[in-house]
Amino acid sequence: MILFVAGVPGTGKTSYGEWLEKERNFLHIDMERKCSGRSDLYKLWQLAVRTDDYSPFSTAMREMDRNIVITWGFPPDVIALANGIKSQGITSWWFGGDYAFARSLWLARERHTDDSHFRRQCDEIKKNWNQIEALFAPNILEVLFEDGRRLTFEEIAAKMQLT
Repeated sequence: MILFVAGVPGTGKTSYGEWLEKERNFLHIDMERKCSGRSDLYKLWQLAVRTDDYSPFSTAMREMDRNIVITWGFPPDVIALANGIKSQGITSWWFGGDYAFARSLWLARERHTDDSHFRRQCDEIKKNWNQIEALFAPNILEVLFEDGRRLTFEEIAAKMQLT
């Protein structure tokens, strides 16, 4: 099984990938960390981005013969990349939720008060929502709620039917 998890900044994509690695024996590949130090995969990823051919990247992951979760807070202006991943039969999931709560979590994680990157990313998500929704539906999970509640990783895994 190969999962691709993207979404609103601060919704816990990376933490969920780390949890899946620790608790469910997945290999977590963090695209924001250049494939988590896997230079072989990162080179194939760069090739895919240049050529728009994601088959070598997906083939290399399938040859690992284990469950994999890819996390990436991709910028919506490169939605073609997410589409390329999905075209390889990789199950794509979107983490969404309350933007104010996500912002507070993102600021705490980043340890700064400048939220301009967060705001730009969210503005792009809103602007491109129709495309994002079409790409990820029906695998769109609201994981953060206005009342400060968030889904636990166990709840997310259950909704993904990973139990």
